[in-house]
Amino acid sequence: MTVPQQTRSSLTPEPLRQQRPPLVGVLQDIARLTIDSEQRLGEAADVVDGDSVRQLLSSAAQRRADHARDLAGILEDRNAPVPERGTLLGMLHRGWIAARATINLGYPQVVLLEARRGEKHMADLYEEALQRAVDPAVTATLKRHRQEIADTRWRIDTLLHSDDLLN
Repeated sequence: MTVPQQTRSSLTPEPLRQQRPPLVGVLQDIARLTIDSEQRLGEAADVVDGDSVRQLLSSAAQRRADHARDLAGILEDRNAPVPERGTLLGMLHRGWIAARATINLGYPQVVLLEARRGEKHMADLYEEALQRAVDPAVTATLKRHRQEIADTRWRIDTLLHSDDLLN
């Protein structure tokens, strides 16, 4: 009588296997959130007061557009569907930011705090993707994106603590 050999995946409890989507799934999630982020940052730049804050948000929105194109290329190389739009939650969040900006008369601190929170979430997703990436080219792209997000967060923090918030 032969005993069937168990595979590594059959030794992993089902709930744990479902909690960790493959790299493509994580990249698709990041692509959707990148679209949300680009739109959110661009819309925030349109309503916020202060040239330095507006420039930071516009620049970050452009980088997210670049990231979306990079992610689309990676997904296309893997014959995976490329998300064409963001998420419903992202749309609701953009509405929330617009409402907060209006209530606060475009005061940049509120918008910057929301942008910083969004950038933190993006950085966390990139960390998750980097744990799954094995292709050196994909890893390099993800690390570059993660660093650009970290740079944006640093610039946001710098503005939040500066006296030039409205300049």
